[in-house]
Amino acid sequence: MCYASKMFQPCQRFCELRRNFSLLIQNSTSFLVQLMHILCDSRRISVT
Repeated sequence: MCYASKMFQPCQRFCELRRNFSLLIQNSTSFLVQLMHILCDSRRISVT
C-alpha cells in the first residue's frame, strides 16, 4: 500500500504514522475492554 519512492517520502511517513496510530488504537481499545470487564466484575462482586 505504501510506496517507498523518494518523491513520495511524506506519504510513506504518513503511512508509518497511520500504522502506529492503528496499533495504538488497538492497544487502547483492548485496555478499555479489560478495564470494563474489571469494573463489571467488581460491581457484580459488590452487588452479590
